[in-house]
Formats: sequence, C-alpha cells, structure tokens
Amino acid sequence: MGVEQVEESSSFDHSIEVLGGDEEFELYKSQAVSSLNKSELERYLGEQVENNTPNFDILSWWKVNKGKYPILAKIAKDILAIPVSTVASESAFSASGRFLSPHHRRLHPDTLEALMCAQNWIWAPFRGHIPEEEVCYRRSG
Repeated sequence: MGVEQVEESSSFDHSIEVLGGDEEFELYKSQAVSSLNKSELERYLGEQVENNTPNFDILSWWKVNKGKYPILAKIAKDILAIPVSTVASESAFSASGRFLSPHHRRLHPDTLEALMCAQNWIWAPFRGHIPEEEVCYRRSG
C-alpha cells in the first residue's frame, strides 16, 4: 500500500481579531465611556426612532424619558405647552393681514415666527402647496 500525501491548508483570516473575555470587557468599557462623553442631544439623536402610530402620546414619552434626557425634556415641556390650536388658528394668524391678538403680541418674535412656520408646515400637505409669501426659510446664524 502506498502512502498518500495530504496537504492541509488553513485559511484563517488574520485581520479578524478574536477577543477574549478581558478584551471584550475593555472594549465594552471604552464604548460606555465614549457614550458618556456624548451630549444629551447626541444620545437622543442616536436613539432608534419610535414607530409612528396614530395614538402615540408625545407627552407620555417625555414623561417616561425625562430621567434619561432632563434638559431636552424641559425644552420639550416648554414647546409642547404652547397651545397650538390657538396659535395656529387662521383668525389669530392671518398670514396676509398679519393680525396678532394682544396675547400673541407678547410672544418673542423668534417664537412667533417659529409658530407661524410650524402652522405652514403642518397644513402644507393638506393644502397641496404653500403660497410664496408664507414660505418659511431657516435663518442662518
């Protein structure tokens, strides 16, 4: 009987690093530290987006997550406290006449502009378009 010579080759990719338990733990710690160095806004923006459901309650979401994002929760509380139904009504904000009630004249001009832009953006899909005189542009600076 003849002896057959068999060549065995190993195709191990040395560019793949296999980590042991200690290395994995060190990697985990470094990732945890880097996430701590992120701002609250960066952590919030890095979160997975919530599902768009008809009965999604944004106020409840912020109530649950205010411990995780305390500063953003305060900002959201201030913004969401503005009664959109009164701000966005056509009688209170006639874009053509720019009539403002005494209540709305007390708003800071930037807040007023933001609310009027929000009204345009909310209603645009229903109106089909926004007239040129009502288009809101993002200001730089």
